[in-house]
Amino acid sequence: EGKASGLIAQDPVQGLQVGTDALTSVGNYTTTQFVGIIDELRLYFHGATADQISRRYKEGSEIAADAVLAVSFDDGTARDHSTARHNGTVENAKLVDGKYGKALQFRAGRTGKKPAPQVSNSLVDPKWTEDVPVYVRGMVLAGKYLFVVGPPDIINEEDTFKQLSESDPMVQDLLAKQDRVLLGDQGSRMLAVNIDTGEMESEIQLEELPTWDGLAGAGGELFLSTLDGAVICFGKP
Repeated sequence: EGKASGLIAQDPVQGLQVGTDALTSVGNYTTTQFVGIIDELRLYFHGATADQISRRYKEGSEIAADAVLAVSFDDGTARDHSTARHNGTVENAKLVDGKYGKALQFRAGRTGKKPAPQVSNSLVDPKWTEDVPVYVRGMVLAGKYLFVVGPPDIINEEDTFKQLSESDPMVQDLLAKQDRVLLGDQGSRMLAVNIDTGEMESEIQLEELPTWDGLAGAGGELFLSTLDGAVICFGKP
């Protein structure tokens, strides 16, 4: 539980996770996976009384008509039945009978500190792993290079998480600066990564922000669509 001065101004980079932790948050932390059955997930932008919650559980009656997330799991998916349509995906859970219709069952999982990021449910061992100094918004494999583009990543996640946990007032200025960067304050960077070594062999600084998944390659050229509606072509020298 925590207190905030108001609603979050924009969608967080990491989405809401229920029942299990995909281990994509910043920093090292201790996590315990939920074990049991989750049914009829709801999210409201206001509080509910103990009586409302009790009646909701016993009778299935809605607490309010303006839920911003309403998931029944009855069809085996995380489809949102509210007007917000915040549809999700189901991972590492089994469809079972719930109190009302169907529900999702989560089994026992590991606990402990967050490990290095891994590709879940993958039988492929990576050739290399490498951090890149950008928030990747577009990526194209062409020849021996992996081209990635996005705004700069100016924070150290582990240090920032520690500052947040210690309520360091200076961290808010850093987070505000990162927000400005994500909105285009420093443009974006395109990197050419060698697919054999993971080495970043070249870089281009751009004034524009790319659209999501707006990088494409064809005929030996790269094409980038930007948030201001332009298309940039990077041709052969």
